[in-house]
Amino acid sequence: MTGGSSGESRRDAVTAIQQRLRTHPGYVEHMRIRAFATTLAEVFEPNYLELAGLLDSVAVDSDAAIEMLNGMSSNILGSGVISRINRHLHNYVAAASTLVDHARRLTKGRDGSIADEYARRRDALLSSPEIPFINGLRNLSLHHSLPVLAYTVRVTPAGVESSEAELSVSDLLDSDRWNVQMRDFISSHGKRMAIRPVVRRHRDLVFALSSWLIEKLQIANRSALEEANELVVAVNAAMMGVDLDTARRRTAEESMRRTTIQ
Repeated sequence: MTGGSSGESRRDAVTAIQQRLRTHPGYVEHMRIRAFATTLAEVFEPNYLELAGLLDSVAVDSDAAIEMLNGMSSNILGSGVISRINRHLHNYVAAASTLVDHARRLTKGRDGSIADEYARRRDALLSSPEIPFINGLRNLSLHHSLPVLAYTVRVTPAGVESSEAELSVSDLLDSDRWNVQMRDFISSHGKRMAIRPVVRRHRDLVFALSSWLIEKLQIANRSALEEANELVVAVNAAMMGVDLDTARRRTAEESMRRTTIQ
């Protein structure tokens, strides 16, 4: 009976401390920042790298260039370079929209110097035409149809000299979803818009702003997170049945072990 009561008492203590931890402002903020960082690192960036890698291969790999050239004259769907570009471009613009929505949720209702500087940087970012263009392309792809892919390849007697995956400007402009500024931006590319430089510019701008926001919020939350970490130590102490100093040492050792393994 005594052992059972002791076990129940320990579980009650752990539950109480865990509840304090879950509601601690430093922990809550840490989890919000971590969720956004996960979207950036595990959704947005991998989708960019997949698309960029494919577009680069078309530009530098003569076999991929010829495959796409042949694919343009084929009615076969579901395979080849063109199919992969369609898929990865769709995934990238969707991931970009997801990141925007998550950033909006993370920054909603904030005030102070970080919020003010973020708003200034965000407004400056929106002045770059690649940002609203990718957003518009997302709306077009998700709610209307996939954009028509185009392609330019220059072949000499020595082989493929240069190649580029592109979007048809006339096809883009057929949509009434673009405002005047975006129509001017699209038209400025002539008959075809190269995908690679637009996507690269968009990614670099978005990644820089998102990384800046994560870093600044983490720094601002540092002292509150240290308080929350003391509750983690208290939870471990209660679970292991040891004093706080021992739990703190073991917690640090376990954290170091995980870092080393990763």
